Formats: sequence, structure tokens, C-alpha cells
Amino acid sequence: MTQDMFLHPKVLDYQGDKYQLIRLAMRWGRTLKARGTPEPLASLVDKSLIEIVEGRLTMEEVLAVPAPVIVEAEETPDVASVVDDGPGSRTLPPDDEEETDKKKTKKKK
Repeated sequence: MTQDMFLHPKVLDYQGDKYQLIRLAMRWGRTLKARGTPEPLASLVDKSLIEIVEGRLTMEEVLAVPAPVIVEAEETPDVASVVDDGPGSRTLPPDDEEETDKKKTKKKK
């Protein structure tokens, strides 16, 4: 969130729990992002904050929508090994460089 958004007069004059306000804005921003909105999350949270403060979006509406599920990406190793001696492993074809080296070593008659 931008710091200018916290200085918005409607946010400063908000009579409810400001901690709850931030939590609702974050949740609604994540929900919009999960729905496929192309905007960055920070701008979605800012828009959500203003919508809640202006009364266009209520706490009940935000809480009625299930929280988006955050799926963590699987960790992939930095180096992937091609060689595996386990069951179902396969061997790689020879490099082309070996064949070109053999051609270069032929002697002329």
C-alpha cells in the first residue's frame, strides 16, 4: 500500500477498527487478484481500502467470499541431474562432438 493512501481523509476519519480495515482490504485485494485481475496486488489493496471506507463494500460482503487459497510453488533444484540409475532410467545419445573429433583425426593418403 502506498503511504499516501493512509493519509486519505476518509481513511483518517474512519470510525471502525483500522486494523480490521487493513485486513479486509488485504483479503479483498487478494480475492480480486485470485480472480485474475491483471493489476498489481498493491493497487488492488488500495482500491479495496477506498471501497470499504466509502461504504461501497461492506465487511459482510468481504467475509462472505471464501478466502483465496494460496498455493505455494514446488521447490525445484538448482541443478537437475539427467543421469539416474534407478528403474526406468534411460541413457543419453552420444554427443555429436565425438563424431566430429573422429572425422578430424583421419589421415590423408
